[in-house]
Amino acid sequence: MRMPLARVRVCLITAVAVGAMAAGLGACGPPTEPTPAGGNAQPAPTAPSTAASASPSAGPSSALDRMMPEAEFWSIVDGTASTDLEVQAVAIDQRLEGLRPSELLDYERRFVEVANRSNTFKHLGAAEVIMGYTSQDAFVDFRTWVLYQGSAVYTAFVKDPDSLAAHGPSNDEQVSGAQLLELVSAQRFTSLTGTEPPETNGPTLYEPPTGDPTDSSYAALAARFPKLAAAYLPDPPPPGSPKTDGPRSITRR
Repeated sequence: MRMPLARVRVCLITAVAVGAMAAGLGACGPPTEPTPAGGNAQPAPTAPSTAASASPSAGPSSALDRMMPEAEFWSIVDGTASTDLEVQAVAIDQRLEGLRPSELLDYERRFVEVANRSNTFKHLGAAEVIMGYTSQDAFVDFRTWVLYQGSAVYTAFVKDPDSLAAHGPSNDEQVSGAQLLELVSAQRFTSLTGTEPPETNGPTLYEPPTGDPTDSSYAALAARFPKLAAAYLPDPPPPGSPKTDGPRSITRR
């Protein structure tokens, strides 16, 4: 399901040049102490090190742990959903345009936190009703796609995965193309700074699912998610299971 990154085509708005970010910084060393009469020049006092405050282990108040407020995050996402994910990626990018690099990192951390709310075996089972065997990469793309359908759809999905029956994807390209949405904030960060976003010590989109694995036969999945089964599985459900039968093309009944 997951496309090679070389094929990912993100249509981003041209970023504002960032050379001005360095303007006005000038010399910033400590001033030289005056020489006392009849004495030798005294060295300027050494400024206390700020390394500890910049360390990833600086605690919950560290900038590396900060996330965008959830209401602000959803104000960026809501209203952008489109069947054309390139169009949606551009819409998201336009809404990110006024953010500073540090705020883009805050956005990305909130995105990961929200996306991981559906990183459970229960939600994986729902994905497998829709598209058969679901690899880790495909599950990340799937959760990303659902999240970018907006807060109402995603919140309902987190609470009850079967609710996605009325809002789920119609084809494979919708899910695999969600990589465009995963990368949009990182692309804007790079366009502003000329560097890749820093690695995080926190959770990523690729954490193992939480909860307990359950019976994943198609019959059991159809009983657990009857609305999704009615939308995506033949009646009666096929024998076997997603893990033995492999991926299926996404087709709504």
